[in-house]
Amino acid sequence: MSTGIQTSSTRLPSCSVACMNHPLPDGNKRAAWLSMRMFVAINGWSWVKTPDVDDAERIVMAVASGEANEGEVADWLRTFLASPAETEAS
Repeated sequence: MSTGIQTSSTRLPSCSVACMNHPLPDGNKRAAWLSMRMFVAINGWSWVKTPDVDDAERIVMAVASGEANEGEVADWLRTFLASPAETEAS
């Protein structure tokens, strides 16, 4: 089991896919944010601190415009999350 946020196609694709490919007629960025939150929860990660609305909007908009890639999103997430291993050790 990995203890790091991975950026491969099987790990953290949902935010950038929904933001950039526009699979829905409306609400793609909201769906991307929600799918990323669900991905975090399903994989056992915990929010150490919650990003404020402006910070969350900034990262989602950066992904949607192509200014941020999956690696940058993973780096951003690392500032807010604790891995399952870190959570168990606490």
